[in-house]
Amino acid sequence: MATKKPAVSTLLKAANARIEVLEKEVRSKESSYKYAQDGRTAAENELAQVHAFLDTLPGLPPETDRETYKKHSAMTRLAAWLAMKVN
Repeated sequence: MATKKPAVSTLLKAANARIEVLEKEVRSKESSYKYAQDGRTAAENELAQVHAFLDTLPGLPPETDRETYKKHSAMTRLAAWLAMKVN
């Protein structure tokens, strides 16, 4: 006895349901990606503001060394300023 194949309409309904589930997953992942990207952008902007503030303090090394192109972190720059104030 041969097995009965599902009707085309049944296959179409199942395929549409699967497409709907996949589209919902994609929208969810896009939303998560946008949320993470917005958080990263906000953190980068705050870090840029900290470096801009540190640029106003006298005697600090710049954010990027012009000779070695090494980037100094905000903590390193702040520690250098505090060390100058202690002495």
